[in-house]
Amino acid sequence: MTINGQINSILDNTEKNLKSVFKKLMVRIEEIVIDIQISRDAPSLQYLRQAQDAQAAIFDEINKKFGQFNKTLEFEKIEKLALKLLKENGIETTYTAFDDTLFSSLRRQTISGMNFLSAQTANSIAQDLYDVVLVSGSKHDLIKRIRGKLIGAKGITGRPLSTYAQLYAHDSLMEYFSRINVTKSFQAGIQKFRYRGSLMKTSRPWCVNHAGKVFTKAEINSWNGETWRGKKPGNVWVNRGGYNCRHYFTPEIEE
Repeated sequence: MTINGQINSILDNTEKNLKSVFKKLMVRIEEIVIDIQISRDAPSLQYLRQAQDAQAAIFDEINKKFGQFNKTLEFEKIEKLALKLLKENGIETTYTAFDDTLFSSLRRQTISGMNFLSAQTANSIAQDLYDVVLVSGSKHDLIKRIRGKLIGAKGITGRPLSTYAQLYAHDSLMEYFSRINVTKSFQAGIQKFRYRGSLMKTSRPWCVNHAGKVFTKAEINSWNGETWRGKKPGNVWVNRGGYNCRHYFTPEIEE
């Protein structure tokens, strides 16, 4: 399998693993909610305590499931592919102390980002839980709200956590690959790069127009000042075409 094919396989597996996480998480949260008693009279300490217990159980499930998913993020495989690509192009792949520190920090940053996303959603779910249990509502309404925030539900506005998490995981892996590739290429003094990767049905026109072509370092730097549909804020060397982009730069060795 080509390097590009292996990258796609890793990204597809990541999406598959994440879908499984959310499916199991939703089932477990529904089990927790089913046991809740809804207050029909004035709120009491009994209902408050059961809401607190349910909140703790839901938080625990979210943290547990995301902890399991974070362990499946295949940074090591992505790193090996980036180094393999560099070797194939005659680039030195020995890590400096700077490289070790940078790449380790990037991996930790991704885990922290995933945890931050899950914590935000957990807090929002907690608010729904207290509103329904202590104020008014039904278990059906509560489950629908939670489903909407986790995986999406008809009639519930806003993107669910599953969408943000999938995009964040995808982009983190591709940006990690790009940082290794670009960092070592810059250290080797490379001045030209080819824009490679996968074109999909959803590929933005900008990626379609640039795919497979060779550009100078100066030309690529100039893209930071341009705008196009789907462009992601930040450095184009890392973010490439933008959100959910599967392209990357490969060094072009001049004869």
